[in-house]
Amino acid sequence: MEAELIAAARRSHAREDDYAPDRARQEGYLHDRPHPASLDLRAGWHDVADQGRTTSCVGWAVADSVLRWQLVKSDRLAPDERLSARYVWMASKEFDQRITYPSTFLEEDGTSLKAGLDVVRKFGAALESELPWDRGLVHGTPEAFNKAARRRRIMAYYNLGDDSSPDITAHYGEWRRWLHESGPVLVLIKLDPYIHTNDGVLEDLDETAVTGSHAAALYGYGPGYFLLRSSWGTDWGDAGYARMTHAYAAEAVIESYGVMV
Repeated sequence: MEAELIAAARRSHAREDDYAPDRARQEGYLHDRPHPASLDLRAGWHDVADQGRTTSCVGWAVADSVLRWQLVKSDRLAPDERLSARYVWMASKEFDQRITYPSTFLEEDGTSLKAGLDVVRKFGAALESELPWDRGLVHGTPEAFNKAARRRRIMAYYNLGDDSSPDITAHYGEWRRWLHESGPVLVLIKLDPYIHTNDGVLEDLDETAVTGSHAAALYGYGPGYFLLRSSWGTDWGDAGYARMTHAYAAEAVIESYGVMV
């Protein structure tokens, strides 16, 4: 797993303008139903990818970890169909407001969660078969390609808590509720050396050794932990997942977003 050498994602801009969970409740997308004590959203059809030596984690987190799961569960995508992480990653760099230089073609330049979310909200998501991860670019007209991608747009996204809050642990209930009612939660987390060598449990973040940030997804929870899905292949953690303790999450999570398709 070579991705450990690279700090991948960036903080999102203008988070103060985001929709909050209360808006999702007002629109009837989120309720306050009792949630179970534990939840695991992993599925046999949903293999964990390896982003390799690229800063493409936003593409994988948005397209593969979150949006693919939701589209399959809503019968808008077959379980064996994949969404193009490359599309979300490259397009979000093209539209990222913080870009001050050409970046789309740079494999070691990242983007933000909101840049990726805005791409799939405005333009949709391409299929892996339309823009593969490891082959050439798209053939065909821009009109045909974008018409196909628009079939997989999201309706909205909601800020479920970020590190501007005095205490991010106050959002744990919101994460559990969203996981139970709507599916995986996008997160931006801090990277320290320990994250690359864990055995499936993340419990001690070394704040003094943080080297950057990484986009991933919450895939469940249990007593004292949240289940984290990454894009570093199945050799990382426990077959691509790790249990992130509440204490670790309190230190590591920078941003969190729920998506509505």
